[in-house]
Amino acid sequence: MDFISERVGFTRTPEDLTIYIKASKKSDLKKINYLKAWVVLWGLCGFLLFTQMFFPYTIGQARFFLVGLIGFWAYFFYVAIKAYYFRKYGLETIYINNDKFMIRRDVYSKKGKPKWFKANEKNPFKPVEEKQNGVNNFFYNSFWVISGGTITFGAKRSEFRFGLQLTTEETRKLVSLMNKAIHPQAEKKQ
Repeated sequence: MDFISERVGFTRTPEDLTIYIKASKKSDLKKINYLKAWVVLWGLCGFLLFTQMFFPYTIGQARFFLVGLIGFWAYFFYVAIKAYYFRKYGLETIYINNDKFMIRRDVYSKKGKPKWFKANEKNPFKPVEEKQNGVNNFFYNSFWVISGGTITFGAKRSEFRFGLQLTTEETRKLVSLMNKAIHPQAEKKQ
């Protein structure tokens, strides 16, 4: 296996290319521990919210509001747990073979659901261009967010992103490597 950085490695054969991107690096251990503390404290808040369901309320809408609040809590508890496990044990796997490529997010040794795509152009991968001080840039660079990415392909309305929080140098090297591995069928016929 060859490495681009601490987080990014790849294996290459004449027919295919497989890229592995770790969800975090060794220096992110402190952030992972903060995320773990957040999950524990958020879980404790949810427990306290849930215990309020057993108290009598004179206002009928209070219980309705409490159910909505517990729903809000449950959604963000799920998001926080998912982010914690992906950051601690996650791996993005990208497999490229000629004009077909697959992207998958694995946690532990459990393989994620693969998403298959077909390249219609010679250089489909490009770095994401976000405004430096924009809301999207701030959101996608948050440690607890596991969506978005620094590499994109596809049309603007149906673009797909991957490569969570890679540095500019890692992104540039990966885009170049992946675009060299793509060989659209139309090009082969000529």
